[in-house]
Amino acid sequence: MSAPSIVGGGYRRYEISALCAVGTILCYADRTNIGVAIPSFQPDHAVQGHILSAFYYGYIATQILGAHVAAWYGPKIVLLVGVITWTFFDVLTVPFAENSTLLWIARVGMGLGEGIIFPCMHSIALAWYPLSERSRLTANVSSGMDLGTVVAMLLSPWLMTQYGYPAIFITFGVLSSAWIVLFAFRGSDAPDADKYVSSGEKALVLSQRGAPDDDDSTMHFYAPPVLAIYVTHFAYNYGWYVHTYIHVIRKPPKCLLPFSFHG
Repeated sequence: MSAPSIVGGGYRRYEISALCAVGTILCYADRTNIGVAIPSFQPDHAVQGHILSAFYYGYIATQILGAHVAAWYGPKIVLLVGVITWTFFDVLTVPFAENSTLLWIARVGMGLGEGIIFPCMHSIALAWYPLSERSRLTANVSSGMDLGTVVAMLLSPWLMTQYGYPAIFITFGVLSSAWIVLFAFRGSDAPDADKYVSSGEKALVLSQRGAPDDDDSTMHFYAPPVLAIYVTHFAYNYGWYVHTYIHVIRKPPKCLLPFSFHG
């Protein structure tokens, strides 16, 4: 069945998707930039590893919790609290850089803030993206993972070379703070009570939101398709985090290979 046309126009859902995409870009840029800066203030590779891994202790702790809290209080306020939290701890890298213990704590705190991003993003997607566009708009948000990593890897070395490593965290802290202000005014939990959405777009989104399932959700948890998604997503993230973007490409080649690139 073809999707109904937009009666009366309206692009509010695209604005919401764009805001979420920028938030995801900042999320991945903020978690990645320390990999560029850390050799400047911590030369010990073992200590670097402990500091870089600390983020994930916090990150894994708030994902399921974040989903429940977003369901109780709405994803907008929970997402704002998360971004404020990770931005605060990211900027603390500057004064904590010389103290590995304090920096480790800051990285855990940053992970706690970032752990809620995808539960909130999915909650917003269910409320705002009609079924006919949900995959596309969700992919738009998810693309921020790659783009944020690229932005951090391109911008951070230049900032460090020109102004020193503190400029990396201050710059991204300012960008994240600007997003917080923008999302506080323009973000929204759902179109039901949104003051910016047109009546036609609201009708479209609500008509294609999808009916809630009355079955026991625990049964879906053990369904073969769901388990297959868990397994494939685990394998995907193993490649993403362990071998490629987050650790390996942030290490200089001389740290990984036993030979020089100079003739």
